Amino acid sequence: MLEYDDPYDHSGQFIDPMITGWWEHHGTTVADALRELPAAAGPVIDAGAGGGLGTRLIARTLPQAHVLAIEPSPPLRSVLLSRVFEDPDLRLRVTVDGDDLLSARLPNRLGGVVAANLIGHFSPRERDRLWEDLAAHLAPGAFVLLNLPAPVEPERVERTRMAELRIGERHYIGWAEAEPVGTERITWRMTYQIHEGDRLVSRDEIHYAWWTLSEQALRTEATPHGLLVIPHGPAEAGLFKILREGNQPRSPPVIERETAVRRLTPDPDPGSRTRAGGPTHPPGGEGGNRGDRPGVRLGTPPGGTTPVPPGPGIRDGGRGGVARSPATNRCPNPGRTPGRSAGCRWSAARRSRPGTGGRA
Repeated sequence: MLEYDDPYDHSGQFIDPMITGWWEHHGTTVADALRELPAAAGPVIDAGAGGGLGTRLIARTLPQAHVLAIEPSPPLRSVLLSRVFEDPDLRLRVTVDGDDLLSARLPNRLGGVVAANLIGHFSPRERDRLWEDLAAHLAPGAFVLLNLPAPVEPERVERTRMAELRIGERHYIGWAEAEPVGTERITWRMTYQIHEGDRLVSRDEIHYAWWTLSEQALRTEATPHGLLVIPHGPAEAGLFKILREGNQPRSPPVIERETAVRRLTPDPDPGSRTRAGGPTHPPGGEGGNRGDRPGVRLGTPPGGTTPVPPGPGIRDGGRGGVARSPATNRCPNPGRTPGRSAGCRWSAARRSRPGTGGRA
């Protein structure tokens, strides 16, 4: 199990609560795809499992399936392992792995792979290796289900409230903004605040690299490996199935469509309590299933355009970031250090408390 500086040391506590909205909003669409998997052919992988929100959905939707939940972040994995242990059914069917997706020892045959709010943690070179590895392990009828969080090309994202919720006497707010870096990446900047009444209890800031990927670019990458890319569900979910040619699942053919252009705009309603697209790991909601992180993440909440970044901010995920993602994080190094992308470099997270002068 590789060691790395984990950005979730600072933001992991926010991932699960802030990425929940993404799963509530898109969970039914994800479950519809899961029902097409040949789960009896091999375990289903939850890549960047974060705290296990997606893991529970997989296990609930496929009651006979075995699940391999991969999560390299210790803080997020501790939540995942506890969540699995407290449920007698999950305890029998879910195996938790602390490696990242490129380093984990995969079974010879996979019944499917779920990678929510995660793909932006991989560089183009890492994705090439990923498609090669997965194409060799997918069982007949199996596919990879992933989402392409906005923005799908480098562009500036104005500071946006990605999630807001109340727990007890405290008020939690997650903010996300991004700047383009070159022609393939952006840098997400996540801010997490905790308030109690008029008092600012704490403020955590994290930033990480995120590789953007459009539908067309995904197709271009997948084709040389004999893989097809098929959209799944509504365009705003940004979900795609990746499967081997001649290996289509049981469902009827899907008419391909171009991913709708989703613009990220500042929150028009700063007073709202929660965002259905909740953080998921812009990396991180790395969360992973990673929102922080990456936890932060991805997608558009119902009735609005506010995005949830994937990664250390919020994700699930994805770890990915989780979304992180926001969901949504993970930034691997050649073997992947923070969990997912060799070319990715995490910045030092900054934590400030009133009266400490901004010291960690």
